[in-house]
Amino acid sequence: MIGDEQIVLFQLYRSGLNVEMKRVGESLYTGLNSMAVKEGEHLLKNILDKGIAHAREQGVIERINAKWLGEMLPSAPIKWREYWPHALIIIIGALWVVAWNLRLRHLVRRKTDELRLAASVFRNAHDAIMLTNEQGNILDVNAAFTRTTGYEAAEVLNQPSALLKHLFDTQRDNSPQATLANDGVWQGEIWEKRKNGERYPIQLTLSLVKDTATRSTHFVIVFTDISRQKEYESRLQHLAYFDRLTDLPNREGFTQRLTQIMQEARESQHSVMLAYLDLDGFKEINDRYDHSLGDQVLRVVAERLRSTLKNNDIVARLGGDEFVMVLPHQPCDLEMQRVIQQLIQRVNQPIRFKQCELQISASVGVAAYDGNEDIEPDQFIRQADHAMYQAKQLGKNRYHLFDLAHERAVRGHHQSIARMQQALADDEFVLFYQPKINMRNGNIIGVEALIRWQHPEQGLLPPAMFLPEIQQHPFAIALGEWVVNSALQQCSDWKANGIHWPVSVNIDGIHLQHPHFTQWLSDTLDTFPDYAPGDLEIEALESSALDDMQGVADIMRQCQTLGVNFALDDFGTGYSTLAYLRYLPARILKIDRSFVLNMLDNEEDLVMLKGVLSLADAFQRRVIAEGVETTAHAKALLAMGCEYGQGYAFARPMPASQLLEWKTHFTLTEGTTAHRSP
Repeated sequence: MIGDEQIVLFQLYRSGLNVEMKRVGESLYTGLNSMAVKEGEHLLKNILDKGIAHAREQGVIERINAKWLGEMLPSAPIKWREYWPHALIIIIGALWVVAWNLRLRHLVRRKTDELRLAASVFRNAHDAIMLTNEQGNILDVNAAFTRTTGYEAAEVLNQPSALLKHLFDTQRDNSPQATLANDGVWQGEIWEKRKNGERYPIQLTLSLVKDTATRSTHFVIVFTDISRQKEYESRLQHLAYFDRLTDLPNREGFTQRLTQIMQEARESQHSVMLAYLDLDGFKEINDRYDHSLGDQVLRVVAERLRSTLKNNDIVARLGGDEFVMVLPHQPCDLEMQRVIQQLIQRVNQPIRFKQCELQISASVGVAAYDGNEDIEPDQFIRQADHAMYQAKQLGKNRYHLFDLAHERAVRGHHQSIARMQQALADDEFVLFYQPKINMRNGNIIGVEALIRWQHPEQGLLPPAMFLPEIQQHPFAIALGEWVVNSALQQCSDWKANGIHWPVSVNIDGIHLQHPHFTQWLSDTLDTFPDYAPGDLEIEALESSALDDMQGVADIMRQCQTLGVNFALDDFGTGYSTLAYLRYLPARILKIDRSFVLNMLDNEEDLVMLKGVLSLADAFQRRVIAEGVETTAHAKALLAMGCEYGQGYAFARPMPASQLLEWKTHFTLTEGTTAHRSP
């Protein structure tokens, strides 16, 4: 643009062209000027160079360029602060695009790895995997499928799955359709067939694959051949329920089968016979020979029993040399007896080995169940076991039938013993005391401690109501120890009050013959420092079973060294009266009350009583008559030379707390009869 400078600038700024224009010098063109000197004019060239250098130093060259080359027109300054929000948005957008791109790349890479891993798992999985479409046509299988079924992939691809058809069979009890519809997965065990026709069990998981619209698109079937597992489980079950030595059912397996048979008997009202067989003398075989020969004997016996019984009969080995047999639905007792005799005869046959020939026998106990009683299998077995024990007691090599009435009595006996053991623990037993009297002068020569049971429901029970239950039972020892301790404590208490009454106690034969009786008695007496010889008298029943006469005599002598006296109670009622007098060092004889009560009316009892008194006199024993009920009895006894008596004519048994009061009122009438003062 050419014109006045102010006008031109106005137009340029008005139109916004000022940034595109520049001002130039006066000429309308530009040119390049240079100076030249003749070659060789070095002096002139140096002068010119110095002049140009001086002009450059003085700024003459820049002023010439500005004048002739032009300079930029002045313009308004750019306001950068107004543009930074837009620049920030652009930067953020760019960063977001970069980050999103990186995330997409990561997702693509991860999905690719997952697909690659899934494909690897599918191909290399130990379990067989089969993928089908919704119609059940096979789309893919893995290598384990081929190993398990025998079918190559090419043989089954695009073919209908026989496995799915089998699963979806509507006749199956556990068809998976309902479970698949609810849960989308079904698990179970089924039997399949390999390519070679072999049937085998599989553990299978069937999963339903759905698209986003919840429409079924595929089925995934994963299954494992569990043939080895089933075989192992079968072996374990066999070991759990069968005897390793004989391959017969063991106790556990037999009990399960017996439970079923007893249930069937209850429902059908059929009888069931149970035979419990134990070999006689089998221990001697093991002791004489080695156990391996004993095992061979057991195998032979097991095979003989198995071959003798019918197919529906059961034989089992409970352990050791004990076998049990169930004989269901026996038509009659005669048939049962015939079978049992046949079993015993079969066992009795000689067993021949290379090194020896053995002859064994068997004792058999038989119990019957008619389906009416509510008993458990274990109790049924115990009944037959008890009958077998009775057969051995009767001489072995025979059978014995279980007696239910006797069993009920035994059961009641055990319950009674248990109740008395509880009574002893609960301190329900008490001691009553009955004085023993010199019938000539009325002096008290001692007291007898008599046990009573203060039953919480039945009241005060006399000894005849419970002591017979514990005769020759180990509980008699525990109860006897309690009686001795309680009697000695009472004797000590009386001494503290200035009264010296020796106390006698009854001891059961099983207690007296216990190996540690003497030591126990010595330790017990040591706990009572005030004990004096003669304070304790032990009454041993002459009618009780004292198996070892010499041993009992030794025990008595040992106890006598401790200051303990002995008396034979109920003398004259046993079968060894003379032997007892001869061998047992008892100083006192207590005549049984049965002779005393009837002496006035029964001539035979009177003769027996006189005979006992004569024996006592001959062996220099002191006699005390029990059961002195009346004055007449006391007079008659005194007339025969019996000075000491015990009975209701003098006092009934009473608690220790009443005995002192009785003593203050006791008098002897006419030298024979006691009464209480009013």
